[in-house]
Amino acid sequence: MREIINKVKEGYSIALMVDQRVSEGPRIPFFNKLAHTTTIPAQLALKYNCKLVPISLERKEGPNFEMTIHEPYQIEKTGNDEEDSKNITLKINQIIEEKVRPAVARDGGDIIFNKFEDGVVYISMRGSCDGCPASTMTLKNGVENLLKHYAPEVESVVPLQNE
Repeated sequence: MREIINKVKEGYSIALMVDQRVSEGPRIPFFNKLAHTTTIPAQLALKYNCKLVPISLERKEGPNFEMTIHEPYQIEKTGNDEEDSKNITLKINQIIEEKVRPAVARDGGDIIFNKFEDGVVYISMRGSCDGCPASTMTLKNGVENLLKHYAPEVESVVPLQNE
Protein backbone atom coordinates (compact mmCIF):
# COMPACT_ATOMS: atom_id res chain seq x y z
CA MET A 1 0.00 0.00 0.00
CA ARG A 2 2.87 2.36 0.77
CA GLU A 3 4.17 1.97 -2.79
CA ILE A 4 0.75 2.88 -4.21
CA ILE A 5 0.55 5.99 -2.04
CA ASN A 6 4.06 7.04 -3.10
CA LYS A 7 3.12 6.67 -6.78
CA VAL A 8 -0.03 8.75 -6.26
CA LYS A 9 2.04 11.45 -4.52
CA GLU A 10 4.46 11.43 -7.48
CA GLY A 11 1.56 12.08 -9.88
CA TYR A 12 1.25 8.58 -11.34
CA SER A 13 -2.07 7.05 -12.29
CA ILE A 14 -2.87 3.76 -10.59
CA ALA A 15 -5.50 1.12 -11.15
CA LEU A 16 -7.22 -0.80 -8.39
CA MET A 17 -9.54 -3.78 -8.80
CA VAL A 18 -12.34 -3.60 -6.29
CA ASP A 19 -13.84 -6.99 -7.06
CA GLN A 20 -12.11 -8.73 -4.21
CA ARG A 21 -13.77 -10.44 -1.29
CA VAL A 22 -13.34 -8.44 1.90
CA SER A 23 -14.40 -9.43 5.39
CA GLU A 24 -14.09 -6.03 6.98
CA GLY A 25 -14.91 -2.44 6.21
CA PRO A 26 -18.23 -0.65 6.25
CA ARG A 27 -21.33 -2.48 5.13
CA ILE A 28 -22.46 -0.69 1.97
CA PRO A 29 -25.57 -1.59 -0.07
CA PHE A 30 -24.74 -4.00 -2.91
CA PHE A 31 -27.56 -5.68 -4.83
CA ASN A 32 -29.97 -4.59 -2.07
CA LYS A 33 -27.86 -6.27 0.63
CA LEU A 34 -25.41 -4.69 3.05
CA ALA A 35 -21.96 -6.09 2.27
CA HIS A 36 -18.49 -5.41 3.64
CA THR A 37 -16.83 -3.25 1.03
CA THR A 38 -13.32 -1.84 0.69
CA THR A 39 -13.09 1.95 0.95
CA ILE A 40 -9.46 2.19 -0.20
CA PRO A 41 -10.29 3.80 -3.58
CA ALA A 42 -12.50 6.36 -1.81
CA GLN A 43 -9.87 7.11 0.82
CA LEU A 44 -7.18 7.67 -1.83
CA ALA A 45 -9.48 9.90 -3.88
CA LEU A 46 -10.38 12.01 -0.87
CA LYS A 47 -6.90 12.37 0.58
CA TYR A 48 -5.00 12.95 -2.67
CA ASN A 49 -7.73 14.56 -4.82
CA CYS A 50 -7.55 11.68 -7.30
CA LYS A 51 -10.08 11.15 -10.03
CA LEU A 52 -12.00 7.89 -9.94
CA VAL A 53 -12.37 6.53 -13.44
CA PRO A 54 -14.54 3.41 -13.74
CA ILE A 55 -13.27 0.81 -16.20
CA SER A 56 -15.32 -2.21 -17.19
CA LEU A 57 -14.48 -5.34 -19.13
CA GLU A 58 -17.00 -7.21 -21.23
CA ARG A 59 -16.25 -10.72 -22.44
CA LYS A 60 -16.51 -11.04 -26.18
CA GLU A 61 -15.98 -14.16 -28.25
CA GLY A 62 -13.55 -16.71 -26.80
CA PRO A 63 -10.72 -15.19 -24.78
CA ASN A 64 -11.39 -11.66 -26.04
CA PHE A 65 -12.59 -8.76 -23.92
CA GLU A 66 -13.65 -5.21 -24.65
CA MET A 67 -12.51 -2.57 -22.20
CA THR A 68 -14.58 0.57 -21.69
CA ILE A 69 -13.15 3.58 -19.89
CA HIS A 70 -16.06 5.55 -18.46
CA GLU A 71 -16.21 9.22 -17.56
CA PRO A 72 -14.62 10.06 -14.22
CA TYR A 73 -17.13 10.84 -11.56
CA GLN A 74 -17.04 13.88 -9.40
CA ILE A 75 -15.81 13.48 -5.85
CA GLU A 76 -18.01 15.52 -3.55
CA LYS A 77 -16.33 16.45 -0.30
CA THR A 78 -18.58 17.44 2.58
CA GLY A 79 -15.86 17.63 5.21
CA ASN A 80 -16.95 14.36 6.83
CA ASP A 81 -14.35 11.91 5.48
CA GLU A 82 -16.10 8.81 6.85
CA GLU A 83 -19.44 9.74 5.22
CA ASP A 84 -17.71 10.84 2.00
CA SER A 85 -15.86 7.53 1.87
CA LYS A 86 -19.11 5.57 2.32
CA ASN A 87 -20.85 7.63 -0.39
CA ILE A 88 -18.02 7.08 -2.87
CA THR A 89 -17.95 3.36 -2.06
CA LEU A 90 -21.72 3.16 -2.58
CA LYS A 91 -21.26 4.80 -5.97
CA ILE A 92 -18.61 2.21 -6.87
CA ASN A 93 -21.00 -0.60 -5.89
CA GLN A 94 -23.76 0.95 -7.99
CA ILE A 95 -21.45 1.01 -11.00
CA ILE A 96 -20.67 -2.66 -10.49
CA GLU A 97 -24.39 -3.46 -10.18
CA GLU A 98 -25.04 -1.69 -13.44
CA LYS A 99 -22.76 -4.14 -15.26
CA VAL A 100 -24.77 -7.32 -14.60
CA ARG A 101 -28.25 -6.31 -15.69
CA PRO A 102 -27.11 -4.69 -18.97
CA ALA A 103 -25.06 -7.76 -19.90
CA VAL A 104 -28.14 -9.96 -19.48
CA ALA A 105 -30.32 -7.41 -21.29
CA ARG A 106 -28.01 -7.52 -24.33
CA ASP A 107 -29.17 -11.11 -24.75
CA GLY A 108 -32.83 -10.06 -24.51
CA GLY A 109 -33.31 -10.98 -20.87
CA ASP A 110 -33.50 -9.50 -17.43
CA ILE A 111 -32.39 -10.57 -13.98
CA ILE A 112 -34.61 -9.86 -10.97
CA PHE A 113 -33.53 -10.10 -7.34
CA ASN A 114 -36.28 -11.81 -5.32
CA LYS A 115 -34.87 -12.35 -1.86
CA PHE A 116 -31.86 -13.24 0.27
CA GLU A 117 -32.38 -15.94 2.88
CA ASP A 118 -29.93 -18.09 4.86
CA GLY A 119 -27.01 -17.31 2.56
CA VAL A 120 -29.00 -17.96 -0.63
CA VAL A 121 -29.85 -15.27 -3.18
CA TYR A 122 -33.03 -16.08 -5.13
CA ILE A 123 -33.07 -14.67 -8.66
CA SER A 124 -35.62 -14.78 -11.47
CA MET A 125 -34.55 -14.71 -15.09
CA ARG A 126 -36.95 -13.05 -17.50
CA GLY A 127 -37.31 -12.62 -21.24
CA SER A 128 -35.09 -14.71 -23.47
CA CYS A 129 -33.11 -15.83 -20.39
CA ASP A 130 -36.14 -17.53 -18.80
CA GLY A 131 -35.67 -21.24 -19.36
CA CYS A 132 -32.49 -20.80 -21.42
CA PRO A 133 -29.88 -23.44 -20.52
CA ALA A 134 -27.15 -20.77 -20.65
CA SER A 135 -28.90 -18.74 -17.93
CA THR A 136 -27.90 -21.33 -15.31
CA MET A 137 -24.27 -20.88 -16.34
CA THR A 138 -24.71 -17.09 -16.20
CA LEU A 139 -26.11 -17.34 -12.67
CA LYS A 140 -23.49 -19.76 -11.35
CA ASN A 141 -20.37 -18.59 -13.19
CA GLY A 142 -21.21 -14.92 -13.38
CA VAL A 143 -23.68 -13.60 -10.85
CA GLU A 144 -22.94 -16.08 -8.04
CA ASN A 145 -19.17 -15.57 -8.30
CA LEU A 146 -19.60 -11.80 -8.42
CA LEU A 147 -21.88 -11.76 -5.38
CA LYS A 148 -19.64 -14.13 -3.41
CA HIS A 149 -16.71 -11.86 -4.16
CA TYR A 150 -18.42 -8.76 -2.84
CA ALA A 151 -20.74 -10.21 -0.22
CA PRO A 152 -19.15 -13.08 1.72
CA GLU A 153 -22.52 -13.77 3.30
CA VAL A 154 -23.73 -15.11 -0.06
CA GLU A 155 -23.27 -18.87 -0.32
CA SER A 156 -25.19 -19.54 -3.53
CA VAL A 157 -27.55 -18.16 -6.13
CA VAL A 158 -30.70 -20.09 -6.96
CA PRO A 159 -32.99 -19.37 -9.92
CA LEU A 160 -36.71 -19.22 -9.20
CA GLN A 161 -38.96 -20.68 -11.85
CA ASN A 162 -41.27 -18.12 -13.44
CA GLU A 163 -44.93 -18.93 -13.48
